[in-house]
Amino acid sequence: MFKTGKRKKQLTPGGERLVLLLARKLEQVQQGWTRVMNNVFNGMGLKSRWIALICFMILMVALSGYVSISALTNDIKAAPANYSIKVPQTSGIYREEHRDGVPDKVYGRIHGFRMSLDSMGNTAEGRVKRDSLVRSRPGLMDSLVTIEKYYQQLKNP
Repeated sequence: MFKTGKRKKQLTPGGERLVLLLARKLEQVQQGWTRVMNNVFNGMGLKSRWIALICFMILMVALSGYVSISALTNDIKAAPANYSIKVPQTSGIYREEHRDGVPDKVYGRIHGFRMSLDSMGNTAEGRVKRDSLVRSRPGLMDSLVTIEKYYQQLKNP
């Protein structure tokens, strides 16, 4: 199931060395915990070990029950999903458009950006760029859709 042979691998200067360092530190912490627990339980008799095990099990069942029951009975309100978007009042050309409710130039730019993202999916190279952009900014598409809906609601009251 587990390979015992050690792999010889060339390390890159960045991430892999950090991962190996963290893995070594984690292993040292685990070994230290194991030594402490062995020292504690090796000095106990069989009957004391059983009592400690039963106390631990009772404690864990009680804690799990408390967490489960409190999750089902607490009246915690979730964060609201619908919240209002405030369009900042800026000086210049948008001020007159805000009186009508919709800054057409901003909506045009957002709609054009969304259309260009959608059209990038037509080619393989475009899909790679679009996926990279969406991966690096996870909420981008949701934000564009939300803003477009908001502007459409303002435009068509």
